[in-house]
Amino acid sequence: MKDELLIKFLLKETNAREDSEVTEWLAAGAANQRYFSQMELIWNVSKQLAVTSTVDEDAAWNKFKENAGQLDVQRPRVRMFPGKFLKAAAALLLALGAWSAYILLRPGYTTIESAATVRTEILPDGSEITLNKNASLSYQTRFSGNRRNIKLNKGEVFFKVAPDRKKPFVIASGNTTVTVVGTSFNVKYRNDQTEVIVETGIVKVRNGDNEVLLHAGERALAGKGINLAAQKNPDQLYQFYRSRVFIAHNTPLSRIVEVLNENYDARIRVADPEKAALEITTTLNDENLDHILEILALTLKLTVVKEGDEIILK
Repeated sequence: MKDELLIKFLLKETNAREDSEVTEWLAAGAANQRYFSQMELIWNVSKQLAVTSTVDEDAAWNKFKENAGQLDVQRPRVRMFPGKFLKAAAALLLALGAWSAYILLRPGYTTIESAATVRTEILPDGSEITLNKNASLSYQTRFSGNRRNIKLNKGEVFFKVAPDRKKPFVIASGNTTVTVVGTSFNVKYRNDQTEVIVETGIVKVRNGDNEVLLHAGERALAGKGINLAAQKNPDQLYQFYRSRVFIAHNTPLSRIVEVLNENYDARIRVADPEKAALEITTTLNDENLDHILEILALTLKLTVVKEGDEIILK
């Protein structure tokens, strides 16, 4: 449904055929009704501002289009929009800000949360996502406009993006954006830092004015005070929450403990910094935590000590 026809309907300038078209569209689903209600809200508020408005409606409309690039909007024809309406709408945009108006008109977002289990979902465009435990992600329900917008609210998610060069897949996490057209990669967002690891294809990572391209096998860490740069990904342990295969190859004990703490909700620490630097090579298939600790202890000649809910490797 074109926005021009909906606004014409609000102005009561539609003919019988157009009335029927809008009515059928509204009856087709709750999402259509919400979208129309949002437009109606802007119209009702704009009427209150129409009397005193003296703004330049051309400038306001252009500014609105600039900020609301996700919407499939077109500059309405003069015959559809009386000057009074244009001035009222422009005044509303200036009063609320173009971004606020965009929020009201943009398609809704759907949030997915994984809680205590790993969760896999298929997005409307066919992309597959796997959320690690305690992750939260919001995606643009209709993927309208020229981008597929995603917001990673917290946690870790693996993306296998359906290719579409005309509509990039854009993930926002804090002040960092990740842009792809069709590839697979892992994104972790915690403590205002974003880690991106690329499995296949090319990924563009941007933080503020800094930008880097990552290729398969590379990673980058983005956040305040961090130098954004491509680095070789040192291990495959980021896959553990999806594959349940624990693969370590000359991996420092400190890194293994980090992964175990994240995936088993454990509190493990290494008492001696020198032992934390010890390296291990092993492959384990979805073992329980006690078994993994037993293997680490035997291989590296460590002692496992449990104190309350804390596990100490000595």
